[in-house]
Amino acid sequence: MAYVYIPSARSSVGQVDLSGRGCAQSSTPKSHCAGSSPALVYWRKERQPDLIANTPADLDNLIGLDAERQLDPDRTLALYSDDDLICWADRGDPLAEYLRAARLIGATNTYRMDDPERLPRLVAAQPHLRAAATGRPCIGGLPRAARAFFGCGRGLAEAQFLVGECHLPDVGCPVDMDEAKRWLRRSADQDFTRAKITLNSLEDAKR
Repeated sequence: MAYVYIPSARSSVGQVDLSGRGCAQSSTPKSHCAGSSPALVYWRKERQPDLIANTPADLDNLIGLDAERQLDPDRTLALYSDDDLICWADRGDPLAEYLRAARLIGATNTYRMDDPERLPRLVAAQPHLRAAATGRPCIGGLPRAARAFFGCGRGLAEAQFLVGECHLPDVGCPVDMDEAKRWLRRSADQDFTRAKITLNSLEDAKR
């Protein structure tokens, strides 16, 4: 059984803008960019408090239960200003690229399928998503448990799913089923449940 974060109704910090750079600046006064990474900030503020009371043996078990690993875009974006994300993305940080994509799409709608505005925004966010899907999210000395959570060296599973989804019919990117399946498999190999479900649906449709 995997724990899945459900995006909250809380709005993200800043206003969504398809350019990715025209967002209203967050009220967060401190820039996290200097000397850190968004993954480390996220781990310390959101994940570590949940795990701090557990023994090392318990920690391995909790990571297994949390195999979905899904970042809640609303909750995650609330930690950073737009300037933080641009700063980290310019340094090549994949989590920052994923969060910039989530802000473009509209954080609450990142994985929803019933919003007609989501699809063109998903297409517009593809450069950020591809950078997140291929980058290494573990810059900056993350602890072992955090490295397991983020799938270090494999790219962000969330971004891989969204890149693959965009190449399915009626989404907006050029339809390419081989490309879609390739990215979905990379995401599914990291236990991303949405990717597994989508791949199963594609296999069922062939029968």
